[in-house]
Amino acid sequence: MDVKVVCVIGILGYNAWKDWKLKEISLWSLLFINLMGMGLCMGNTLRENQWGELALGYVPGIALIGLSILTKGKIGMGDGLILLSLGNFMRIKEVFLVLGMGLLLCSFWSGILLVARKAGKNSRIPFVPFLFAGYLGGLWLWKL
Repeated sequence: MDVKVVCVIGILGYNAWKDWKLKEISLWSLLFINLMGMGLCMGNTLRENQWGELALGYVPGIALIGLSILTKGKIGMGDGLILLSLGNFMRIKEVFLVLGMGLLLCSFWSGILLVARKAGKNSRIPFVPFLFAGYLGGLWLWKL
């Protein structure tokens, strides 16, 4: 298994568990994984001279952080930070694919909770577990 895949599974898995249980993410784990990811990606980028492609991987995370600020925290800042971290390991297409799968799974789960009357329109649902499931689904379906 590729080092990048192991890193992404580790960071998403750990923070998915933490988000589900505590409704928070670990900033220390993000700092560690970002430094590691930057080292891995920078080395490849220097060899392949693809700086623009590397920078584009950060766009979805930056956009989600912006949405978090605009919605005054209704969208968690941690979700944007996780996506920003994924930009160290994936191209923009792959980050959007994981985000799309996560949104699809989260909307499905939210619909179930609404129909079962276990949640209302103001309920807070952790998003990182759905990003983790979306990444695993992407690995299985599309070999990200």
